[in-house]
Amino acid sequence: MYKTISILFLLVWFHQNLRASLADSLQSERMEEVEVKAYSPRTLSDDRNGRLYWNMESLADMPHVLGSADPLRSLQLLPGVATNNDYTSGIHIQGCAASQSILNMDGTPIFNASHLLGLFSVFNASHFRGMSLVKNRHDAAFSNRLGGEVSFYPTDSIARKVHLDATVSFMESEGTLTLPTGEHSTLYLSGRGSYLNLLYGNLLEIDEMQLRYGLQDYNLTFVQQAGAHDKIRLSLYHGQDRMNLLQEDFADENKLNWQNTAAALHWQHHSSRFILQQNATFSRYRNTLDMGISSVSLNLSSGITQAGYAARLEWTRGNLQWNGGVEYNYYHFRPMQFEVSGSFIENETPKFREDAHEANAYLQADISLRPSWSVLGGLRLSSYHSHGHSFISPDPRITLHYHPSSSHTLSVHYGLYHQYLHQMSVSNGGLPVDYWTSSSPSVRPQQAHSIALGYHFRSQKRMMEISAEVYYKKLSHQHEYSGSILDFFTQVYHIENNMIHGKGYNYGLNLMLKKNRGKLSGWVSYAIGSSRRRFPELSPTEWFNSRQSHGAAASRDRRTSAPQRRVCIQRTNRRNAMLQTVIKPNSYQDSINLMLLTNKINTLDGVIQSQIMMGTDANKDIYKAAGLLTDEAAAANPSDMVIVVESDDAAILDTVLAETEAFLADLSVKKEAAGGPAEATSWEEAIAQLPDANMALFSIPGEYAAPELERALDLGLNVFSFTDNVPLEDEVRLKQKAHEKGLLFMGPDCGTG
Repeated sequence: MYKTISILFLLVWFHQNLRASLADSLQSERMEEVEVKAYSPRTLSDDRNGRLYWNMESLADMPHVLGSADPLRSLQLLPGVATNNDYTSGIHIQGCAASQSILNMDGTPIFNASHLLGLFSVFNASHFRGMSLVKNRHDAAFSNRLGGEVSFYPTDSIARKVHLDATVSFMESEGTLTLPTGEHSTLYLSGRGSYLNLLYGNLLEIDEMQLRYGLQDYNLTFVQQAGAHDKIRLSLYHGQDRMNLLQEDFADENKLNWQNTAAALHWQHHSSRFILQQNATFSRYRNTLDMGISSVSLNLSSGITQAGYAARLEWTRGNLQWNGGVEYNYYHFRPMQFEVSGSFIENETPKFREDAHEANAYLQADISLRPSWSVLGGLRLSSYHSHGHSFISPDPRITLHYHPSSSHTLSVHYGLYHQYLHQMSVSNGGLPVDYWTSSSPSVRPQQAHSIALGYHFRSQKRMMEISAEVYYKKLSHQHEYSGSILDFFTQVYHIENNMIHGKGYNYGLNLMLKKNRGKLSGWVSYAIGSSRRRFPELSPTEWFNSRQSHGAAASRDRRTSAPQRRVCIQRTNRRNAMLQTVIKPNSYQDSINLMLLTNKINTLDGVIQSQIMMGTDANKDIYKAAGLLTDEAAAANPSDMVIVVESDDAAILDTVLAETEAFLADLSVKKEAAGGPAEATSWEEAIAQLPDANMALFSIPGEYAAPELERALDLGLNVFSFTDNVPLEDEVRLKQKAHEKGLLFMGPDCGTG
């Protein structure tokens, strides 16, 4: 609680510090130097390109701040991610400033992601299914930024029943309501609000000063499954903070308000030949500071608005996986506007506005050169127009992967990056009065040459993972705000006169050891890094060093020590009998193994009948025919393992789960004892392990099957497909292709062969 109060009273400090400065004849203070801030630097999964994906359901096991687990705070447990201090907003990724990384909410950029001066973020965890982090090794689709990318994905599954998820903490509450609106559509509504003034109002009054603060967040996501191949999603967000400070003895009232509004409309169409995604986005950020100090009043305001459209196409041809896209963004800037009035001072900036247009196009290919080598290479071409001037930047990006075995991956990356948006920091206290401005002839686009070397080890059963990355970034056209907030009072203010320009570089090492299974699971990470900047206006030769950061973090994921599951119990027509349901999300098993497991469970004392299958629509029909389709089973996803047991013993579930875990563990032991190739996680790894293979066997959900079946044919493999529910047009096309290539195509729906 002390930490929260101290954060709130930063505004008091800011106010008193400004008063003392004004008392000193209201003379402007010349800064001798610019502080270059310290930009150094699960469950959790990753891919070969370094993208980390975090399931939001596991966030409850992360460290809490006043009863609430915040996504951005949890990201700091990962190597290479940090905040500058407890009182600043945003995150710093591998030495880059917060403004040099992009935070996306369902594809829409958020320009200030903080509540309460950085203690909370604007991302309500209960509304999102996951978040991803890319620190480096970006592909050509990555936005025009120099740092990393954090993306939040809203829940977009089609729900079968109404559900409410709510959390109450010491200072704020949040909740998400799931409303099925039809057989193929769902509405998700989330809200969050604080009650700091109600519970702790007395603590916020000191020496005739009254401090009041409140935050609010509202999210809406509507999902419509428009046929077998199309999905439409609408996302809306609005959040705001209001902070008031009243000092009665001087009749001073100070107000600080900031707010974000965002919207996104997505349409995805997928077929066996390609995937097309189209997005329209809107984002707006505004902040206002009103200060009354004796006879002097000050109003500061700034903002930025973005509206954009993007289209992305993915397709496979031969051993090449292609994707390309086009993007357009319109930006409207309101750089720092201020108005000062009082008994002896008047000062005001002209109503200055900036408009900018950004157009991007990119094309890239993922190429399998040989069994152990692959390369992801592409080109991003961007054009930015503002102030009557255009900037055109071709940015090549390439990543080379080497797989000496299925357990080891080495990656080398080079990329050129440009950024056309700049954020100027007015205060060092984390107050949201910083402003965004555009590139112009005098404020050149930022540029970075980035090199990274990565290594990833994954044990055969994925019990352990080790990752390491060395990075270096050479930065040019770096811009900093060089003035003081007192400049607004005492001089004619021009934005460009208060900026300095320089260059710099970041380098560092990120290490992480991750244990995925067992009673104790989690990870330990370590990062060491440094960033240096030089500004000739301050000193032609001196480098400003951020403090070098050595960080280590450890986390324990308690969920993995027990099966992840959702449990439902309901009565049946049999006297005293109950249907008990367990859902194990994202826990795929072969249908034959599950059939054997079901037979074993049915032999247990107390079990009337049971069924264990994946949550596909076809399997749900089987559950229904057997009288075992519960509401929870009906809402399961195709990738979920569904366990339904009919019994008159309420405690039977513990026995069933113990037998299930023992059966699955025994399968793993038998597989290991049998020897043979290790588990592969990509086509490249599978071909590398079995270069002489001539057949691929499939048992995956039908909606995802066609592209993978075609990939096997393109690799010259015969196909044996257990998979069913493959669209008829895809089946015809793929069998024609197999005939042309002289290959066998058995299935879909081969049964047990």
